[in-house]
Formats: sequence, structure tokens, C-alpha cells
Amino acid sequence: MIDISVIVCGHNEGRLLHRSLSSALRSISYAEKTRKIKIELIVSLDNPSESTLHYTKNSNYRKKFVLYNNNFNDLALSRNFAAEKANGKYLA
Repeated sequence: MIDISVIVCGHNEGRLLHRSLSSALRSISYAEKTRKIKIELIVSLDNPSESTLHYTKNSNYRKKFVLYNNNFNDLALSRNFAAEKANGKYLA
């Protein structure tokens, strides 16, 4: 069972998304090791730029997160979509 679902939304970040993903993954790793908490990372890209889509699909971290690519053109809808797909008891 997953305790927490962490949602990261993206649009035109390109490689700048790297900092957000690496920070989230470090925090997740720490929480899982020290608190024995199960956490999933969901990345929701809303109408992403080519560079953002390319980065996420080819990232070294790719196997560590669930990726959704959508075209809502609305951050709130993209985040809500990811929340509906989340399996955790809590959202972050």
C-alpha cells in the first residue's frame, strides 16, 4: 500500500525539471529509508514543450516516477488529473 503520492506538474520547464525531480526523489528516498513510508512520484505534463517531454522520457530517473502527458492547458486540471490517478492515502 502506498502512503503518499507526490505530484509534480510540468509544462515548459525542459531540463530545469531536473532540479525538481532530483529534489523530490532525494526526499522520497530519505522518507522511505528513515520512516518506512511508501511513496509514489507522479509527473503530470500539461501540453509540454518538446524539450520538457524529451527530458522526462529520457531522464535517468524515468523508472522512478509515473508519467502522464495531457493537454488540458490548465495547471489545476492537470494536477487534479494526477490526483485522480494517485494511489496514496495522502497527496503532496
